[in-house]
Amino acid sequence: MNVPYNVALAVSGGTPGYTWSLASDSPQAPAGLTLNSNGIISGTPTGIGGPVDLVIRVQDSTEGGSQAITKSLAISTRTAPSSLTIVTSSLPPGTINQPYATALGGNGGTTPYTWGLKPGSAPLPNGLTLSPSTGAIVGTPTVVSSETHTFTLTDATSLTIERGLQLSISAVSLQISTDSLPRGTAGQNYSAQLVAIGGTGGYTWGLSNSSPPLPSGLSLNTSSGLISGTPSTASDQTLVVTVTDQTLPTPQSVTKNLQLLIEGAVSAPVINPFALPAGTVNRAYPNIQLAATGGTGPYTWSVNPALPNGLTLNPSSGVISGIPLSGSNGTTTHTFTVRDSSSPVQQTSSSAPTQLTINAM
Repeated sequence: MNVPYNVALAVSGGTPGYTWSLASDSPQAPAGLTLNSNGIISGTPTGIGGPVDLVIRVQDSTEGGSQAITKSLAISTRTAPSSLTIVTSSLPPGTINQPYATALGGNGGTTPYTWGLKPGSAPLPNGLTLSPSTGAIVGTPTVVSSETHTFTLTDATSLTIERGLQLSISAVSLQISTDSLPRGTAGQNYSAQLVAIGGTGGYTWGLSNSSPPLPSGLSLNTSSGLISGTPSTASDQTLVVTVTDQTLPTPQSVTKNLQLLIEGAVSAPVINPFALPAGTVNRAYPNIQLAATGGTGPYTWSVNPALPNGLTLNPSSGVISGIPLSGSNGTTTHTFTVRDSSSPVQQTSSSAPTQLTINAM
């Protein structure tokens, strides 16, 4: 209804020079339509109805007596479809390496619809696909993009329209989450793990061109972000650490200032002077506390050869205690050693062997 209509009827045989009309017993054509003598039904229907079985009559031009035939043809009128439109006005943003799903919407025209991208339009970001039948855009994008794509919508009558829509796919922001570096000591093993969050894929670590180098003896693993080694000298400097991800098409890179303090080397521990009092068999030996200075605590103590039977040296506290057993009387000579907790470990033994006398009852 209210849409121009034009259909040409056709016949074969007879003598050309055909004359078309409605048979006398035929109903009238729908309001607004007429059958012309040249066989064209045309006009603009003004109402809805049908189907109406028109009885079409055609007469040829045979000399001496023309021929005429009739045929019944059904015709109906209906409401004209509304204009075909793409109703989607914008696309939701997405994030790289995160699932994405949305659907384009159409209205009007004649279903079913077929969706596509206009030839020459920017393709969808890698990892995303467009369903021709549903208009759904789904997948996991693997690249950053802010392209405008020209989508097409075709209805069942082959009418095609288009609309440009921007699709923004962004990356997760890259950050260095390490806030500080542990202190180190010259001559001792050092290890500090740099940590990053966000971004895409594996990280590559380094020092900015504006950064001082690492102290001598330390190195930065560019894949793991581990700073390790044994610094040879004391230093106090601010490093400018960089990390780069694998975001496509353009990787992200960020920097952060981190102070690295390497203190001077720690001297080996020194055992404080001491003497061991004599003990008596089967009597409690007075607790003797060994002590040391320097190095890095806590300390670990040991003695060689072992103390007389019944006496022990606590390796953590450095206390000698116990009750000498029968048969342990006499004088023995011992060397005491203290080890600290530095890395590598430093140790010192008593400067001279120490005598211990156990008297008989």
